[in-house]
Amino acid sequence: MGGDHAPAHPVDGAVAAARIHGIAIDLVGRESVIRGELERHPDIADLDVRVVDAPDVIEMSESPAMALRRKPRASIRVAAEQVASGQAVAMFSAGHTGASVVAAHAVFGMLAGVDRPALAPTVPTERGSAVLIDAGATLECKPSYLLQFAHMGAMYSRVGLGVAHPRVGLLSIGEEETKGNELTRDAHQLLKASSLPFIGNVEAQALFLGDADVIVCDGFTGNVALKLSEGLVEMVEHLLAKSCRARSRARWATCSRSARSGDSGSAWIIPSSAARRCSASRASAWWGTGDRRRKRCAMRW
Repeated sequence: MGGDHAPAHPVDGAVAAARIHGIAIDLVGRESVIRGELERHPDIADLDVRVVDAPDVIEMSESPAMALRRKPRASIRVAAEQVASGQAVAMFSAGHTGASVVAAHAVFGMLAGVDRPALAPTVPTERGSAVLIDAGATLECKPSYLLQFAHMGAMYSRVGLGVAHPRVGLLSIGEEETKGNELTRDAHQLLKASSLPFIGNVEAQALFLGDADVIVCDGFTGNVALKLSEGLVEMVEHLLAKSCRARSRARWATCSRSARSGDSGSAWIIPSSAARRCSASRASAWWGTGDRRRKRCAMRW
């Protein structure tokens, strides 16, 4: 029931997963609202999609721990219980991240040897994908927590991403082990002494290079790094869209070309006063006879 443009977009995504990948989906939330969204999909009767009623919703402005105490039948809590009872194998939420972490912690408990939860998104790199852990679940960390995060991230990389021997890096302000604050310096020593394939500190600019398959940090640092990356992508998308709009506003240009039959050369295009070139395959019509034919094409620049 949460997330951007909810519940329409989460429902559409779930239906697409069921349709394309054959996944069985339980949609947890206000039943009447969800069924109204499902009516937009004419093939829903052919898909393995069920609706599990949960009358309460955690709003983005609410404190997750307090809200879950006040709303025991909140959709995120009911979804976690579906997994705990064996009726589902995984839980997904596009809504309140804090509520998702608190509900999972309350219903699933913690792994043996793990003191604090962690969020582990995957980030694209030049060599594939890497695990960034923690991205916001535990803001105040001890060095031992970062070691635990490293073990969890390495296991996720092996099992989830298929990396046989994941390399672990520690996000810091310098590659030298003496760089960083007390937390990163102490965590560096723990990771160095562990059985993990620790490659040392990783600076932020190397996050997407792929040198490390697992990047470990406290939740505050990881969340800032993640949102900075998201903002950069949005800015690049905006600049590309702006550039494309500027080009699309340019006037249509007409080009003409003479070529021998079978010639796959190029034609000159003249938008305004600037000369450009376009592929002959972009032409809209041929006319003429003989071995020299004349070709015209219209192209939006």
